[in-house]
Amino acid sequence: MAGFDEVRRFEQLLGHDLLADVMLRAEPGWIDERSWEFWRGRLMRATGRRIPDAVPVRSFDAGSA
Repeated sequence: MAGFDEVRRFEQLLGHDLLADVMLRAEPGWIDERSWEFWRGRLMRATGRRIPDAVPVRSFDAGSA
């Protein structure tokens, strides 16, 4: 867990748009629910982009019919 100073530095180094892109392409397990909600709120406010409410989850039934 990063402190707020680390969060701000991360945003300054990578930029809000790149961080939003990462969230929009995130695979299940990359980001936990707490972090998802934190970054979702910050990045939607900063970029105006829509980021899904729920963190991506793995479906174990994806291959069964």
